[in-house]
Amino acid sequence: SYPYDYGNIASITSASDGTTNFYFFFYNWDISTISCYSEMQEAEIYVDNCANINDKLTTDFKISPNPNNGEFEVNLSYIGENTTIEILDLSGKLIYQSKIDHKNKSININSISRGVYLISLIENGNRKTKKLIIK
Repeated sequence: SYPYDYGNIASITSASDGTTNFYFFFYNWDISTISCYSEMQEAEIYVDNCANINDKLTTDFKISPNPNNGEFEVNLSYIGENTTIEILDLSGKLIYQSKIDHKNKSININSISRGVYLISLIENGNRKTKKLIIK
């Protein structure tokens, strides 16, 4: 929950709408003062609410193991005819995409960097997303 305080480096005090409730979209931040070349400046940042996110996908899926080394399996409870899997980094860059035609899909992306990624199952325009951790 707010405030997020990083000593004299950074502080996040509230959401754009002024609320101080829990905000769950902050992921493993790394803050470093090593490469700072200027005096600290105050910044006000606005993050708009996400709109038009459709999470009505009937198919659930599991990732095992998670965390993993880039080799894992995605297990679906049901598979539709137009099911795709996508893996994105936290900046939104597409890392992996594949159509799924079996309930169990083995994936090997062990050449990517360690970190947190988003893995999405897309079925007929509906998307369900989970966190994927590569160690």
